[in-house]
This record gives sequence, structure tokens and C-alpha cells, in this order.
Amino acid sequence: MKYKNYIVVLLITIMAFSLNGCGQQDTSMTSGNIIDGSVNTKMSEDIAKYETLVQSEPTPENHLALANAYQVASQMKNQRNTLEFSYRLTSDVAALDALQSIVVNTVEESPAIQSEVDRLIQNISIPEYNTEAVGMFMSPEWMSLMMPKIKDGHRNYYFTDSETQDTIYIQVGYMTDNGNNPYTKTWYISGADQQVTAISYENNTAVIMNTGMTEGQYDGPFTAWTCIGDVGAIYHDSGTFKNGIMVGDFSSNVFSLDEPMDLFALVSTREGNDFVPYQGHFGEDGVSTMEQPNHNAVAYGYTQDKSAYLFYDLVGELGSGYIFDSSFLGFTPYPTFTQYTPLLDEKWHGETMIDLSKIQVRVYDNMIELFDGTSWHTVGDVNEYIQADPFLEMNNMENDNTDDNSTTNDQ
Repeated sequence: MKYKNYIVVLLITIMAFSLNGCGQQDTSMTSGNIIDGSVNTKMSEDIAKYETLVQSEPTPENHLALANAYQVASQMKNQRNTLEFSYRLTSDVAALDALQSIVVNTVEESPAIQSEVDRLIQNISIPEYNTEAVGMFMSPEWMSLMMPKIKDGHRNYYFTDSETQDTIYIQVGYMTDNGNNPYTKTWYISGADQQVTAISYENNTAVIMNTGMTEGQYDGPFTAWTCIGDVGAIYHDSGTFKNGIMVGDFSSNVFSLDEPMDLFALVSTREGNDFVPYQGHFGEDGVSTMEQPNHNAVAYGYTQDKSAYLFYDLVGELGSGYIFDSSFLGFTPYPTFTQYTPLLDEKWHGETMIDLSKIQVRVYDNMIELFDGTSWHTVGDVNEYIQADPFLEMNNMENDNTDDNSTTNDQ
């Protein structure tokens, strides 16, 4: 007589190899409701319902319903991944639009992403390492890790250190209005003094800005390095923000080769150049008080002898009355987003009856998935499991030796 093998386990036990992170209380300076990690039966039922439905009827509407169910349950990573899958599968513009506002706590992400964000925090929090942060953003490996599935729109990540309250926010994606070029913007805020270090990379240009933050607005003295690879130019600006607007005295030290230069080399050597100093001034309304040239641009700095000036070209706009704010330096206001605490897997799944005879494993869209007899569950990225294989290096060496022997025998 044959007996079926049954086992009662926590589903998290089977998913113990999952690359998803566990939850932790996180408090950032942003507004929003904090999900406390409690499990709601209706949430669980809605998710189970739509997870099953999208497997049989993978329509944009069903994917959106599943994504909404994940959002209610504070599973933002699953919400994002569901909408990305829907967009790739159906080219649903509504899914792409919804993706732009989703912000994922990196506690939910894979060890590879968490490790890269840890490295970025080190590089952005230590001024001497800021150049390395730019180098990270310029690498194809950064984009393939942080924006792996689609080349439209962007992803948003954040992490708050529970002890120091330091917060990092990362936006990484592709510029749909400019040749789909990759870009990254990141903000790092010190919990102790609300000082901000913001670094961006886009269009072969890097910006490193330091300033303060008051109630979500840039405030106080600022410095900014802008390095433009296409023309080999460096601008070292300093001034004052008031509620995100540039006010008072302004200075800009300028270096330019007037020819292309490798951007990383330009950033690396930004302090060791001969600069031409310019001075300017902004009123309390952020408007330049400088005498304006008679053309369609606004002057914001002159050399001491007024033989040369800096101007901001405003194609199709009138220079008079233009307000200088953080966007002039390439930064939008600091993003506002809802913080949340990811649910622990064991809290979410609870106790589940698993029929071992029905367990299946597959690779689907480069992800390892497990079937428990009712529905499929994502375990993790197949490439990350391969990289974690303790025999990977040994196998690669054996393959190299086999190739070498084959070459020798052919000669």
C-alpha cells in the first residue's frame, strides 16, 4: 500500500532560500502611513485569488488588480514586479504609468541589490568617495541590477537606517524624452543634522550637490559640482537655498576644455584645475539681479571686469523673471513617498499543508519558482543562485581546463 507524503510546514520554511528580505521597522522623514506588518485575512484572500487568476488569464486588468492587492498588503516589491511583468507582456501603458510612483524599501530586495545599496551609501556618505558613486552609476552592471526588466520609465528605492535615521532615496531608469539614455539620481540625508548629499548622472553629465533640508525643502548654504563630459566643462557653484529657491550671493568657478573628455576622469580631477571665477546675485524671489544681455537668455554671473558672463539659455522663453531653483542644478525637489514596513514571510503565509507529490520547480522569466499544489511562488533570481553556488568557481576552472585541453589536442 502506497501512502502519499504530506507535511505541515510554514511556507516560509520552503521559501527559506528566497532572496526576499525580512521586515523591519523603518522610520524616515517622509510623510505617509506606516504599515505595522499585521496580516489581514481579506488581504491574503485577495492576493491568492488574483495570483491564481493571472496565471490563467494574464490580462492587464488582472495584473493591475493583483498589483493593487499587493499594495494594500504593503508588498511594494511584488506590486512593482507584477506591473513590470504586465508591461513587458502586454505593453500596457497604464502599468508603466503606475510603476513611476512605486517606491520599494530595499529591505524587500535581493542580497545583490542590498549589497550594492550598502556600497552606494558608503560612497555617498563619505565626501572623498563621491567620485566612486558616479562611477557606479555609469556602469552597465548598475543598470542591469537596479533596472533589470524594462528600459522604459524608472524604479524608485529607499532605505532608512533604524539607528541613525539616515535615509537614501534612489531613482534609476531611462530618459524616454532623450534617446532612452540611462540615468540615476540619488539623495542621502543625514538623520542627525538633515544635511543632504545628492548625486546625479544623466546625459554624460554628473552633479554632486551638498546642502541642508528643512521640512522637505532644500535650505541653507549649498555647493555643487557639475561635470559635463561632452564639452569637458566643470562648474563649481556655491550659494544659498531658501525653500528650494536660490537667493543672495552666488559664485561659480568654471573650467572648460571646449572638447569632449571622459566623464569619470573629469569628475576624478575636478578639484585640480584652473578656474575662472564668476559672481552673481539672486533676489528673494530667485530671480537674477544681474544686468541682462539683450537676447533670449538670462545672465546669472559675470567675471569681475564684466568681460564675460554665464547665462542660462531659455529657448522659447523670456529670460526676465526666470526663477532659479534646484532644477537649475539638475535636481527636482526631494521626493515625498510613503514609508512602510515589509511583512515577514512567516506572518504573511502562515501554516500551510504541502503535498510533496505536487511540488514542482521551474525557471520562469529568469526567476526560480515553486509550485505548492495550488499556486506558483517566486523563490529568487536564477542568476543570483548560480553566483551563490559554492562550486561555481571550481566548475568554471574545470571548464577552462577542458577548453585548454581541447585546444591542445586540435593543434
